[in-house]
Amino acid sequence: MRCRDTAALICPGKEISVDARLNEINMGTWDGKSFDHIRATRPELFQQRGEQIESFKPPGGESFNDLKTRVSPFFENLSREVKGPTLVITHSGVIRVMICHYLGMEPGQLLEIKLGYSHLFILGNS
Repeated sequence: MRCRDTAALICPGKEISVDARLNEINMGTWDGKSFDHIRATRPELFQQRGEQIESFKPPGGESFNDLKTRVSPFFENLSREVKGPTLVITHSGVIRVMICHYLGMEPGQLLEIKLGYSHLFILGNS
């Protein structure tokens, strides 16, 4: 919903397409809970996540590897499906896994990418 609202503000009157592949990582039962709460109530799982960030799945959720598998086809097909400049508004998890992918970084390095709100990343063919 936040991304849809942002798109409407940035591009008033333009057609907005929504693609579920760009949804933020599914945190399962951890969704909506602070990391401080999770660290206090499930310290063993919190530690495991820190040690295996790319493959760890919170209960009922998905891993960052799962997220990459979900979002990669969207970006791979984008240039074939849409001609011309395209604005994609999405979430930090999606952005991090794709930056790792495009820069050849290890998936475990994704939290090294520091993102703030409203950052703009330009992807292009050279």
